[in-house]
Amino acid sequence: MSDDVHPLGRGWARTWRVALALTMALTALGLASCGGDDDGDTEGGEATEVADLPPDELAAEAQDEMMSLGGPVEWKGAESSPPPAEDVTAAVMPCSLQLEVCRFIADSFEEGADAIGWNSEVIDGQSDPETEQRAVDAALNQGINCLVTFAAAARDITPQLDRAESMNVPVVEAFAGDEGDIIIGLNYENAGAALAAYVIEQGGGENLVTNIPQLPELTRRTNGFVDYIEANGDENTRVVGEEEFTIADIGPGQEAKMRAMLDQNPDAEWLYAPFDGAGYALLDTARQEGRGNMKGVSFDGDPPAYADIRNGPNQGRGQVATISWGLDWVAWSAIDECNRALQDEETEVNEDHPIELTTEENVPSADVDVYEPSFDFKSKFRELWGVDGETGDGQQ
Repeated sequence: MSDDVHPLGRGWARTWRVALALTMALTALGLASCGGDDDGDTEGGEATEVADLPPDELAAEAQDEMMSLGGPVEWKGAESSPPPAEDVTAAVMPCSLQLEVCRFIADSFEEGADAIGWNSEVIDGQSDPETEQRAVDAALNQGINCLVTFAAAARDITPQLDRAESMNVPVVEAFAGDEGDIIIGLNYENAGAALAAYVIEQGGGENLVTNIPQLPELTRRTNGFVDYIEANGDENTRVVGEEEFTIADIGPGQEAKMRAMLDQNPDAEWLYAPFDGAGYALLDTARQEGRGNMKGVSFDGDPPAYADIRNGPNQGRGQVATISWGLDWVAWSAIDECNRALQDEETEVNEDHPIELTTEENVPSADVDVYEPSFDFKSKFRELWGVDGETGDGQQ
């Protein structure tokens, strides 16, 4: 559902969203107690339908590209837009810029801001709540007009959300939770299910599952993977070991727990990580421990993951699949949502974005090294915004 920017302020919008969610939850409980089911057009109904596909169908659809709610990649946004607001500085706080995927997010946001004709600022909160709060406060002091948190949970900057509200600075939360004024999401559960479908289609086997719960979207991916394995795997395809890490653990901090998992599960063949960068040290440790049969699956489409996939399971770390996201599309959608919010137009109009199950069959070549959605979303946004060329100079 899309929300207009309400004259009572964005705090009202957050309160209204929570109340609506509670009402919907109570309604759902009532239906369940009466034996009803959800066959409607809600996001939850569509998501369940996609995740219920059998492994061969889901893996094939995901390898061909699909929207996260299912179906072919296509435009899921508005067909009209207000012209670009003037004299705007938009800020983005992605996940920690020490991670390659987070740097890609920042670069994509800057490109979208440049296209619409705005200034942009990148905030490196380092995926640490205290650092995020200080950095967002500094950005607000500098006079930003819109804030986007991207793969960085807005729940970690609650005081700054209140401050942004008081300053009439809209907050767009993308690819994370649901605490911002405007929410842009993907169905992470379906992405996790697609990865699980691939594991099953490749013969299955015992799975080691790792997670980083400090970012809510990572847990949703993990839940989608585990739930699909449990629903569709046979007696030999199951989760046999689970472990949690923090972002600060990534690298050497993961090795001891990984060795323990390997010792406890000598027959495990698959390693699941909630994003590519969280799996590299784990797969390296498996190789060091003589477990060269370990195959890795993860998310984000990092270039190092693509390189492993191109090299095949017998070389490098052994990663064989990743879920690639249209992260640049999400970044441009966030710019679009900022523009709408700043002009009191309808928001949350960018309803869905693409995912791709990337394997050796469709991995990008080394000279491209990035997933490019088949739909030309950049031209679509430029058309909507009424701008031309590589920057937002206006059509000539």
